[in-house]
Amino acid sequence: MTRRTIGLVALAFVLTAFSATARAQGEAGQAKPEEPSLSEKIRKMQAVRQQPQPQPTPQAVVADAQAVIQAGIVYVRGGPQAVARVNFMLLDESMVQFLSDQGCRSQDRNLTLLDAAVFDAKYGKGLICPSRLDAEALKPHVKGVVTTGFDGTAAFAPVPQGTYWIFGWTSTRGGFAVWDLKIDLHAGRWSWILDQDNAATSF
Repeated sequence: MTRRTIGLVALAFVLTAFSATARAQGEAGQAKPEEPSLSEKIRKMQAVRQQPQPQPTPQAVVADAQAVIQAGIVYVRGGPQAVARVNFMLLDESMVQFLSDQGCRSQDRNLTLLDAAVFDAKYGKGLICPSRLDAEALKPHVKGVVTTGFDGTAAFAPVPQGTYWIFGWTSTRGGFAVWDLKIDLHAGRWSWILDQDNAATSF
């Protein structure tokens, strides 16, 4: 081997060693990102959980169902007579259920709770309650109030679809008629005929 060859080999060895040393120093000079501790990881996870979650927007309740009534009494003599200028209510529960929840009872065991309520309204006696009933107690359950025209018809304001009760009473030739009629209201305009056949009591 000549001196020139030995010199080239030595130079190549020095360059290879220098490159390896420089690469090692470069890798050592680049600081690796420090791994977060376990406690920091848990703290971050808890912070994510505690962030307020978006709440779904409540959908508006649509009042798209309407009840229309035509009230009348059919007499043997005289035929049908309109129940005119009488108030009717649209309730979200039956009047019987409301009176029962209030702890009311009939003063006369021969009268139903509903009959006793009408007797009380008509004659001032018949219903016994722990406390005096007033409009405020019933108000949360009232979803509509109408007064029939001279033809016995009336239309409640539109309400959301659901189950309701039509309550009202009127004096008759022999006594009174009272309705506490359960209805299922769907979208649209719906009509009901109220007479002695679907009255809770009629005489």
